[in-house]
Amino acid sequence: GDPYWPKLADQETHTGQINLRTVSYLDRLTQTSIYLSSFQMANSSSGPLRFESLASFVNVGFWHELVRRKLEVWKLSDEAVALTGAYRMASAQALSSRVSLDADSFSAIDSLSSDRETSKPRLLNRALYPVPGELHNANTVEAFKAMDKGARLNAVGAQLWEDICSGRAEQEPSLLTRLLLVSFADLKKYRFYYWFAFPALRFSTPPQLVRRPQPLAEVLTERQSLSLQAQLDLLEEGPLRFSAMLVLDGEVRIMTLADAGALWDSSCSPSSADFVSVSSVDPQSASSADPVLASSADPISASSADLVSVSSPSSSALTPCTSSPQKVLAFVDPCTRPENPGWPLRNLLHLYQARLCPGAREVRVFALRASAEEPDRVCVANSVCFDVLLPTAAASAAVLGGEAAGDGTVLSSSSIPCPPVVGWETDKKGRLLPRFLKLAATMDPRKLAATSVELNLKLMRWRVMPTLDLGKIARSHCLLVGAGTLGCNLARALLGWGVRHITLIDNGRVSLSNPVRQTLYQFEDCFGADRKPPGAYKALAAAARLQQIFPGVKTCGYVLSIPMPGHPITSANATQVQKEVDLLSGLIDEADVVFLGTDSRESRWLPTVLCASKRKLCINAALGFDSYMVMRHGVRPMPIDDATKSTAATAPASARVAIATATTTTEALPQQTLSNDSTPLQLGCYFCNDVVAPRDSLTDRTLDQQCTVTRPGLSMIASALAVELFVSILQHPDGAQAPADSTPDNVASSTPIPLGLIPHQVRGFLTHYSNLLVVGQAYDKCTACSDVILNEYEKHGFEFLRRAFNDPLSLEDLTGLTSMKEEAAQVDFLTWDSDDEEFDM
Repeated sequence: GDPYWPKLADQETHTGQINLRTVSYLDRLTQTSIYLSSFQMANSSSGPLRFESLASFVNVGFWHELVRRKLEVWKLSDEAVALTGAYRMASAQALSSRVSLDADSFSAIDSLSSDRETSKPRLLNRALYPVPGELHNANTVEAFKAMDKGARLNAVGAQLWEDICSGRAEQEPSLLTRLLLVSFADLKKYRFYYWFAFPALRFSTPPQLVRRPQPLAEVLTERQSLSLQAQLDLLEEGPLRFSAMLVLDGEVRIMTLADAGALWDSSCSPSSADFVSVSSVDPQSASSADPVLASSADPISASSADLVSVSSPSSSALTPCTSSPQKVLAFVDPCTRPENPGWPLRNLLHLYQARLCPGAREVRVFALRASAEEPDRVCVANSVCFDVLLPTAAASAAVLGGEAAGDGTVLSSSSIPCPPVVGWETDKKGRLLPRFLKLAATMDPRKLAATSVELNLKLMRWRVMPTLDLGKIARSHCLLVGAGTLGCNLARALLGWGVRHITLIDNGRVSLSNPVRQTLYQFEDCFGADRKPPGAYKALAAAARLQQIFPGVKTCGYVLSIPMPGHPITSANATQVQKEVDLLSGLIDEADVVFLGTDSRESRWLPTVLCASKRKLCINAALGFDSYMVMRHGVRPMPIDDATKSTAATAPASARVAIATATTTTEALPQQTLSNDSTPLQLGCYFCNDVVAPRDSLTDRTLDQQCTVTRPGLSMIASALAVELFVSILQHPDGAQAPADSTPDNVASSTPIPLGLIPHQVRGFLTHYSNLLVVGQAYDKCTACSDVILNEYEKHGFEFLRRAFNDPLSLEDLTGLTSMKEEAAQVDFLTWDSDDEEFDM
């Protein structure tokens, strides 16, 4: 909300009050001079001393930081949280009596349970004066309504009283001005219910003005004014916080409030009336406000209850400064009104009467203010002098619960009850009600979408998985090979887990049969610009649709044909094929994980070889009619050398899923073992179970073989399992080298990591609604990931690939599958021959 003039505390019971209604900010600016002149006319030369109450001025960054801390730090905790606000010294340029808060208002220590001695307010700027306080944030709106807000305020007031009685407030005077914030944050809708209080101790009867406030320049002599200004300027070169002054005939001496208390005269007569406590404070922030929401909880006394009718004392009770030394109580004033002091003076007067000068009635106060030209510097000419009559000693003693001590005895809060506490901020209509703020409409929709998407993920860490590393997931770059039924569902699941970088590869176009199964396409994608087939390229349409679903994701689509064994290349297209190989290789280099979701066996061969060679995590999903298989390919251990260590140290966290813990040992990384075999094994790839090389499976197929004929829900199940497997691998300390788990005897048993088992293969059967966790060893004659294949590729590059594309049987020859099959055939022949001989016998 807009800044507004805060109402003068206790003004409701006074005659001649100004009924200041909430108006627009520009209207308030134009009415300021009229208001001040009217207020001066309404104020007689004597009467109750009215303090301008502090008002919150909250920057939107404060609420964003509150949301962040609620999600990531506090979670379900409802412990009090340390805050520090700040107000400025009054000047023509400053908003009057504003306590500002922003993102920096939160303490580095998120709980007040730590030692209070270590959590002092910070002075960030000498023109800003700290207001320490605490935040109580409820977990539900019902808890906020039911919160005993009066008890919270009284607790802060009791601590304030303890600090006054113990003398701690003299050593750390910023403790005299505090804040309390109770709130509830609706993290889904970015709505905030909140209520500020600036606790102040009530007097039994309100202090009285002896005479009309005077400019300080009219009270001090020219020589005294110059002396005071010089002293203040010197103090401001350092951290000006609180000080005390002794006003002499020709000079002003400044000392700390604690030192002044030690020298205080117990008589405290008008002529020896006072010392100056100059309150300074730390900035912690900035601004915003909004109203509404009635709380059904606690009855809270209005600050107007402070005031009762009191006769004014004689104007001779206090006299202007003379040649005799004088003590003056002073403070840095946030109030810009010429006739009123600011709210910090209230508790300072209690300190004066309860501890520094027990039982004293009369006090002179200097309200130190700045000039418009130098808002960060105390200006004696702009400061104001108030001559104040405090409640009588008997009345003061009644409030304190005992006789006023006239001998300077230190009071004890344990034996003297705390005075009543007031200070709740009113809403824009002047009612004692909490406020209501909606930020969703003011936020960038893209940023709002990002924070909303992250909300459910961060909530997982509140109860279920406190150690879940969402940053590692978000930073992962995922490459999807295939943008069909599997690819679309993979992309949607990755978005749900917070992945923010997805690249898709496909060379197909969207057809009329696709949108019902392939969840990233719509009917319009089936047509070109002329509303006729062919449709849009799948990779491009899918990337664009992901951006529409969530603008915060970085997506890119590539129209790319993957060269395959059994699909020969000629001299005419060899250059184009080599470019496609180079592009695919580069995309795999950039990715942290590769998902294979193509619709043919041979199209998975080249990505498998490239991932194995580059030691990239590869996750494969394949569908049958009513069965599916999801597996992670084994990642070869990386040899240890200086280069590897350097790469592991500088690589992004998500990129290290393939490296995992390879740099921790000079031997192979932790290997999986079969259930009854202690021999370590390297996990196999998609082709390790085959004894034939991949070849053309697309030519000469019937219609049902040309289409992916599966039960419609199967791709969603397989895609979800593939993404969940990937996320589980990321959370495992060994990354891609995590040992493979098999089907447990007890499915309800606990698992070593929060997200559960990390299998090598999941083979599912929809007919029986069952899954098997299978562990398969890498095959030394595999046509895709065996050492001989990888060595040949790394040595000859595209020439090796070209031979494989043109003659898949060359892969069998290279790996020894051909000779193995010949040997097997010979063994079969000998076996049959032996059987025949035995039969003849």
